[in-house]
Amino acid sequence: MPTELATSLANAGLQLIRYGYSSWLIFGVPGCLLNIIILSRRQFRVTSCCN
Repeated sequence: MPTELATSLANAGLQLIRYGYSSWLIFGVPGCLLNIIILSRRQFRVTSCCN
């Protein structure tokens, strides 16, 4: 019984890594690139929200 639990947890961890990191890369990298593109525009470099 304990070995079945350990095997199940190991498989769950593997699936989490496989799909979790893939989702993170798929959504995270383009999001960061869009932030860089948008925030590097002159309008956002000159205007400050803190005034």
